[in-house]
Amino acid sequence: MSHRPPEKPDEPVIQWRTSGGLLANDDQTPDLEIRADGRVTVGERFGGGTEIHAEIPPDQVQQLLQMILDEHDFFALDSAQIHERVEAERRRRTAAAASSDAATRDVPSGPPFVDAGVTHIAVAADGRRHDVSVQGLFAAAREYPEVPGVTAMREIETVLLGLAEELAGSGS
Repeated sequence: MSHRPPEKPDEPVIQWRTSGGLLANDDQTPDLEIRADGRVTVGERFGGGTEIHAEIPPDQVQQLLQMILDEHDFFALDSAQIHERVEAERRRRTAAAASSDAATRDVPSGPPFVDAGVTHIAVAADGRRHDVSVQGLFAAAREYPEVPGVTAMREIETVLLGLAEELAGSGS
């Protein structure tokens, strides 16, 4: 399925950033921003202290949108709902560990995940804009892969991270 990016060529289609945690820079600057015309900005964190500017073809923008919107149903993801589901699973596991007769108890670590950043992903397409944020996404995906939305967000982040590293490495 083809997706319609925003009409203005300089409008962001996909934005990804991590804030908080152990990161020294906690501003609102995206780590990766892809615009409707295919121009991409890779943030300073991946650009070795400077922004990297590159371009990707329209079909690659479409592939990213299809992966995010069709494969991972991004518009249906909800930050609060993901947090609530992770917290409910943590409470369930903690209660199960407390009532266990085992000599060693496996108690889950979060949320909140201490010193973990917050992953923010925003997508604008098909006349909509949607933002999803998850605290401690890497840890949550490892510890709670069965929680709806967590794995989808991590898979989206992994693809965007790979693109940021690829473009930063090419020195575009």
